[in-house]
Amino acid sequence: MIDFHTHILPAIDDGSRSVEESLAIFKQQHQEGVQALVATPHFYPDDQLDAFLQRRDLAAQQFEQALQAEGLLDQVKLKKGAEVLLSVDTWKIENLEALCITGTKYILLEMPYSKWSDWVYTSVQNIIDNHKLIPVIAHVERYDTVMEDPNQLLRFIEMGALLQMNTYSLQKKSSKYKLAHKLLKHHMIHILGSDVHRAKGLMPIKEGYRLIEMQHGGQMVANMLQIGESLYKGEAVTCERPTPLKKRFGIWF
Repeated sequence: MIDFHTHILPAIDDGSRSVEESLAIFKQQHQEGVQALVATPHFYPDDQLDAFLQRRDLAAQQFEQALQAEGLLDQVKLKKGAEVLLSVDTWKIENLEALCITGTKYILLEMPYSKWSDWVYTSVQNIIDNHKLIPVIAHVERYDTVMEDPNQLLRFIEMGALLQMNTYSLQKKSSKYKLAHKLLKHHMIHILGSDVHRAKGLMPIKEGYRLIEMQHGGQMVANMLQIGESLYKGEAVTCERPTPLKKRFGIWF
């Protein structure tokens, strides 16, 4: 299994605060069957790309050295990426490709949490057109716009983007639980990520797939795992065609 969204690198953003915490997160992940991780520290519009890449590489080096000291380095495949907060001008960044998942054209994008205006879709399309990248929209169930109208996600899918969901949203105790499973039912989710920030409270990818299988069947899990494998290798993916949600009496279904 692959975790596509983690804040496991030490002391680079609001995720892991130390090498020790990064190791604790990894050990939980590995125990739960994760064989590959993508480290996706936050990249913000006011960050300088070169400085960010240097900080990310240093944090990754420290983490890998700690794994090696524990005899764990050969037990995980680690790729670097970033969770890029979208702005009007993100597409204008030179060498934006450096923020993609290592060895791929896939880039994890975080949308604004305020109501989306047309610039959001235009900026994503410009990233596709000008850099030939494939956006992966992070934790889509968390945005106010999606909660108000889940079908807004169809615009991204039509562009060729993939959509990522956080595992903890699949639990009944999550406020995003109903929306998360509706998006799955309508084939609007392609990969899972833990979005782990701390060793405490981690919901493993394995548990997320178990909950998906319980409600949506093993074939959906198999399809998502295949998409994940292809994405991680930098290959093209084939996805189920999504179906729009309908609204009746103020409820999406």
